[in-house]
Amino acid sequence: MQSANQIPKILSQAILVWVSGWLVACSQTKSVDESEQLAQTHCGSCHAFPKPDLLDKATWQKSVLPQMALRMGIAPANINDPKIQQAYYHLTETGLYPRPALISTEDWEKIVQFYDSLAPESHPVISDSLPITNQFLPHQPEKKLPPAVTCVYFHQETQQMLVADHTQGQLLAIGSDWKAQPLVPQTKLISHIQNLSNNQPDQSSLLITYLGENIRPEERPSGEVAEVVLSPDTLLSYQKLDLLNLPRVTQALYIDLVGDTTPELLTCSFGYLNGRLSFWQQDESDSYKESVIRNEAGAQWAIPQDFNEDGKMDLFVLWGQGDERIALYENQGDGAFEEKVLLRFPPSYGSSYFELADFDNDGRLDILYTCGDNADYSTVLKPYHGVYIFRNQGDLRFEQTYFFPMNGAYRAIARDFDQDGDQDIAAVSFFADYAQRPEEGFVYLEQLSETQFEASTAAVHELGRWITLDAGDIDQDGDLDIVLGNCSTAGGFDLSLDQQWKEGPPYVILENQRKPF
Repeated sequence: MQSANQIPKILSQAILVWVSGWLVACSQTKSVDESEQLAQTHCGSCHAFPKPDLLDKATWQKSVLPQMALRMGIAPANINDPKIQQAYYHLTETGLYPRPALISTEDWEKIVQFYDSLAPESHPVISDSLPITNQFLPHQPEKKLPPAVTCVYFHQETQQMLVADHTQGQLLAIGSDWKAQPLVPQTKLISHIQNLSNNQPDQSSLLITYLGENIRPEERPSGEVAEVVLSPDTLLSYQKLDLLNLPRVTQALYIDLVGDTTPELLTCSFGYLNGRLSFWQQDESDSYKESVIRNEAGAQWAIPQDFNEDGKMDLFVLWGQGDERIALYENQGDGAFEEKVLLRFPPSYGSSYFELADFDNDGRLDILYTCGDNADYSTVLKPYHGVYIFRNQGDLRFEQTYFFPMNGAYRAIARDFDQDGDQDIAAVSFFADYAQRPEEGFVYLEQLSETQFEASTAAVHELGRWITLDAGDIDQDGDLDIVLGNCSTAGGFDLSLDQQWKEGPPYVILENQRKPF
């Protein structure tokens, strides 16, 4: 038993220990707060702030943070790593390596500690399997060379599905007999096709966008745009447009942006470290003059829409590099546009595609969005990759109302596949979890209500690595069929089915079994 004169001394010691612990905790909290503030300031200055839980600890340490250090002008600890060396070379070559550094080494280390202390060891893995739908019956052509399909497009005028296979060096046309005929020789990778009005009988015209010579990121401006005139099965003319310096151009569209009834040519140049969103006008000598709307890498996909109904064509644009976002470019007239960011995503999302569709039948266009481009610095499975719907709330506000987790989601299209009056979704993944959930390479989401969809797949995951898709009534029976494009020659972090893909067909037709009521 303690004597009375010992109690005050014991209480004093206890209070001292408590105060010391409180001071240490406060010091640690202050340190964390300071590190988080530095991260918010520097890592959230040019794109959405990436929270530590977006990636696992090892990916932050070995890949993403070293890459970010280079962009701050800091030499990371693993500066001799070949990937870091390559990034340093590209940054210095293009003048994007900061000199002097944007941050002190001491502050950078605090940011590193912030991510290292809060990042998870790993992410949960999606384990539920997908049932096989009986709505779509797969058809495949004869096997060819390892396919490198980069674009499929349903041509409304000819009712043919066009498939661009770089390995065969052809743009193929698939008709109602399911057979493919070579249509246009392909020397570079096709990334987009636009149908152009043509008043000539038995003729059609296309605007073809060529990404370049390589599907992988690079700085070389090898993109091209060409106009072609076709009969149902013959190439009648081919004209390459005289456009300069197109780095990895993902899309080209003829749109009347100026309002003079003469369409301008809009180009999305994704690039690598450099890219831009531009439109081109022809002068009196028929030369093209470029007007840059936004000088920034990552311009990926544009949808023209007179959103504010003022008679001038606005642009919805997806940016998929660095500052990933969907922005509305309001047409101010005379070639000027005002950017209004609608949605912004962290860089690890890998924004890959979007469409506009009315999912709730309220007369307003909602946003269908996919993220899952997983070929950069954080090639790990991410639970937030997948298919999203953002409902249009009016006043340029879009609210997430649906998410389907789908590793590596690359493209999704909204169509009424079951002919019940609402929008269903067909989606492909180019970076699926091929080891645990390979069937998510293709997913069909049948809409049951405004925010409910039933997920299923088709037995096609061993036939190809699907990079793109489109839909159309190929067999002319009144419902929408789907074509999946196989790009088996591209790299990836999981190639467990690589041999099957390379021996597989360049495309698969999913014949819709849901006939008109």
